[in-house]
Amino acid sequence: MFHAKVDRASAQFTADGHGQQPEWWQTRAAALLLVFAAAIPLLYPAVPPLVDLPGHMAQYRIELDLSSSADLQRYFSFNWRLIGNLGVDLLVIPLSKLLGLELATKLIVAAIPPLTVAGFLTVARQVHGRVPATALLALPLAYSQPFNWGFVNFTLSMALALLSFAWWLHLQAKQRFRLRTAIFIPLCAALFVVHAGGWLLFGVMAFASEIFRHRSVGARWIGAIARSFRQCLAFTLPVAMVLAWRGGATQPMFQDWLGFGVKPFWLISLFRYNSQAFEAACAVLIVGALALLMLRARRSFAPALALGSGFLFLLFLALPWRVLGSAHTDMRLAPYIVGIALLAATLPESKSRLSREIAVAAVAFFGLFLTVRAIDFARVANDQRWQLEAVAYLPQGADVTFLANSDCREPWNLALNGHLGSYVVVRRDGFSNDLWLTPGANLLSLRDPVHGGFAEDPSQMVTPDSCPAVRYATRIDPTIAAATHGPSDYLWLVDIQPRDSHVLAGWTRVWSYRDSALYRRAA
Repeated sequence: MFHAKVDRASAQFTADGHGQQPEWWQTRAAALLLVFAAAIPLLYPAVPPLVDLPGHMAQYRIELDLSSSADLQRYFSFNWRLIGNLGVDLLVIPLSKLLGLELATKLIVAAIPPLTVAGFLTVARQVHGRVPATALLALPLAYSQPFNWGFVNFTLSMALALLSFAWWLHLQAKQRFRLRTAIFIPLCAALFVVHAGGWLLFGVMAFASEIFRHRSVGARWIGAIARSFRQCLAFTLPVAMVLAWRGGATQPMFQDWLGFGVKPFWLISLFRYNSQAFEAACAVLIVGALALLMLRARRSFAPALALGSGFLFLLFLALPWRVLGSAHTDMRLAPYIVGIALLAATLPESKSRLSREIAVAAVAFFGLFLTVRAIDFARVANDQRWQLEAVAYLPQGADVTFLANSDCREPWNLALNGHLGSYVVVRRDGFSNDLWLTPGANLLSLRDPVHGGFAEDPSQMVTPDSCPAVRYATRIDPTIAAATHGPSDYLWLVDIQPRDSHVLAGWTRVWSYRDSALYRRAA
């Protein structure tokens, strides 16, 4: 009886679905439509309005032009090393030579959600033979909180990891095990170079799939786990790469253990951007649908995906807030845990009518989600376009202290303008204090320490006096007062106004827009 259950699970895991007429959502045309539709919210903005993306673009500008720009050489040094966080940094080099930095960045980042949708659909098809209707519920997760933060290397690596895992399953179904090993040893190293997160996701999912492959031929749990572990050791070359990468690090590998209290928030804020009611409702709908499927259809879950999602959930619970210098490490996993769990779900063939209803509802939900996200992105992009007019008033090579508002009255909303100062680097080869200069975690550093407390992120974040104490923001007026005594010739305030105008004595306003202004030190 036990072996019969395992055989049924294995049959479900490797089913190819031949001999049955596909439903409308299971056709190639439908898959292509869903993949390309995922790019719609990013078509209008000149640059995707993601929180950290301007900071990444500043680093791209420095890596591209440092050798030819005397202005950049005044402020920065850049040393190439093999680290697990280079995906877009490498892709932008050839593309920017053809299209310019900003358009190249847009095209690369705009490809991430379609690649993620393609990864979800390909894994679902490889596991179930055809795409179950329930898998369509995962598609909005292409625009999850990690992407909205602008963690572009991470989200690119996760999309590539999903596609790589689908290929792994394809070779496994064909029993091409030696070829699979030969391909995935270098491919895992490449995933790590894009971002360590993608390598980790692939490794966990490959390990889980191997366990159930061995179980399907009668191995006991302990034996299946041991064999799978030995086989997956072949893909641990990036461990040595991590050790080499961390050789120059001066900070701990793991920081800011938050415990379990904040973990539920990451599940509720799967789509967090700037609209709490809509985004929280979407998260509740997705997580609620998954919970209902687990209660009513758990016997139909693909065991390898379910186990892989479970492993990722345990890792999510164990991880601290910061790993290898990167923040929000635990949060980044949450949408992929939910997405893979939804891919594991399917409904029995006897529930074909229910499957059709779910498919219609899921595609309609995806369409509504993309529409709302496109409107949000367009509105933020328009505001940022007006904010960035300040850059036109700066000379080439300008030294700017940039301050942006982190308002406690809207704690859900991401600080979408928190890295606009990086456009000083992107468009003027100047200096702004919102870049990341973490030793051992990235490739960028300052040539001299003259900027003191206004040298790097998060020195740009300020909060009103009425807000309670926050972790990464200082008070507006004292911070402005301190900035006016720094070495910068320009002070750029975004979405903030000092309570006491005297803190800007000796500075001349040269541009303003709403609550934002650019000031120049008086001669």
